[in-house]
Amino acid sequence: QLQRLKHFVSKKDMNIDGFGVRQVEQLMEEGLLQSPADIYKLEADELLHLERFGELSVQNLLSAIKTSKKVELYRFLFALGIPQVGEETAIRLANHFGSLQKIREATVETLVEAPDVGEVVAENVAEYFSDKNSQQIVDDLLEEGIQLQNPKKEKNFSSPFTNKTVVFTGSLQQMTRDSAKALIRNLGGSAAGSVSKNTDLVVYGKAAGSKLTKAKELGVETLTEEEFFKKIKPFK
Repeated sequence: QLQRLKHFVSKKDMNIDGFGVRQVEQLMEEGLLQSPADIYKLEADELLHLERFGELSVQNLLSAIKTSKKVELYRFLFALGIPQVGEETAIRLANHFGSLQKIREATVETLVEAPDVGEVVAENVAEYFSDKNSQQIVDDLLEEGIQLQNPKKEKNFSSPFTNKTVVFTGSLQQMTRDSAKALIRNLGGSAAGSVSKNTDLVVYGKAAGSKLTKAKELGVETLTEEEFFKKIKPFK
């Protein structure tokens, strides 16, 4: 329960600024926090009497909680903590199905139709959304006002990275790794964390290591960071 809540509020998930491990543990001890939906029921009066919760920190925390209600579908999926559903898998599911309702209704057979979603992951997703406790968690969050932003599908758009799986390795100088991954997704591709036979391209920066070596062994196309940014320039 503690791990689930820590995961839910973290930066890559619901991104509730100022809601760290210490706050989660303290609110659980006080009996104010048991499930993710409880986060959205917190009120200033019950927080102000707690240790380490001053007026300004409470105000900032409640503001961050309110802001987090508007969240991209893939972030919400990732935040639920479904076994083996990492950020990239959540993105692929969101892009393939387009809405939470369609994912909730999906079967193992239809889930494996999403790019790079294998049978084990599909079984975990189907099992999660068929479990009554999990269903209650999701329903409670939606009742508290979570507004899911479904991915936008642009018609007739293509780029050199459409339907391509890209891996970034080494230290990038022109943008962060997360920003580069987001850019690839906006260009119709997907970003993976490891190199495999399904990888289409590896972009490498300074001090690139084993991923670049493996890409060359597998014959995967590689680009330096500079070459990559020249290639995407017309699409930025």
